[in-house]
Amino acid sequence: MPRSLAPGLCAMAALAIAGCTQNGSYRVSWNFLADAGPGAAVQSAAEGCGQHGVDAIFVTAVDTSADGDQVLAICTLGQVTRSVPAGNWTIQIQAADAQATLIPSIATQMVSGVVGDGAVTELAVLTLPPRPACSDGIDNDRDGLVDLADPDCAGDLRGIHE
Repeated sequence: MPRSLAPGLCAMAALAIAGCTQNGSYRVSWNFLADAGPGAAVQSAAEGCGQHGVDAIFVTAVDTSADGDQVLAICTLGQVTRSVPAGNWTIQIQAADAQATLIPSIATQMVSGVVGDGAVTELAVLTLPPRPACSDGIDNDRDGLVDLADPDCAGDLRGIHE
């Protein structure tokens, strides 16, 4: 075989092997409740992130064979899609602020699903609850004072009112 064909054949073989992979992708999407009251409306991520003081969504994924994946996605995108090896994946979704600090008042959410066959598996469309008003980093009552600096939040250990 001429030497000039060898690199080309090697490249084609590598592409053929890569094309046979059983990898897939998972996608998680999110939006927000406008408020915590009964019959609360759902807000898109683009609208809800700014109103709830959420700047990023931290996604941690682990499969049953101990493969792992992590991503810090911009909240306003409303979704993240990640390529991973085929397997049974458990995904943990957490909200984070502008300093990438996890926001404990928005519950961590877990989802599971099987990923593979080169397809994108939609694992979850999550509706995240809003942060309590006295811990959301926002001047909810527009008096120029935020959270516990606002006298309306004095003694409000649960951070509900402002």
